[in-house]
Amino acid sequence: MELQKKKAPGATNATTVSFTQDGDYYYLTEDITGELGTTYIFELKYSDPVSLSKAATVQPFLYRKESNGKQWEVHIPGEAPTNKMNTSYFGKDNDCSNSSAKKYFVRKGDYPFAFYMDNARIDYFTDNILKRENESQPIDNFFPGFIEWSKSKGANNQDWYLHPKEN
Repeated sequence: MELQKKKAPGATNATTVSFTQDGDYYYLTEDITGELGTTYIFELKYSDPVSLSKAATVQPFLYRKESNGKQWEVHIPGEAPTNKMNTSYFGKDNDCSNSSAKKYFVRKGDYPFAFYMDNARIDYFTDNILKRENESQPIDNFFPGFIEWSKSKGANNQDWYLHPKEN
């Protein structure tokens, strides 16, 4: 059993909601731009204690539904897409995904299309990468330590986002 909630930016309390579930997937919103800064909460209740290694893992991703019943998806690098992913996007333009090598959602040099940051706040990014005019700029133009963090799969330079490039 799970309790599902979300807390809007600036709100003091979370409200109980019901996310759309499809198998093991929960679709939190169809409009991520309208919910920037929202906190999503899943509270799982177990009848017996569960070890950390057996606890649920969360693998968030962005999606857009397509008219053919498939969807465009962007996951954290290395995470496999859902079975609804329109995989014809793999290998096109800047995408270097290779499903036989289990390499997904990266550009040349293993540069990610998306990444997950635990406990990071949106205000770390509002003055740089979240500005519309900066969308096409590489993130390391704003955070020089990002590339080392990305290539090490998060092992090195873990606080890169706290050190933006000086203007």
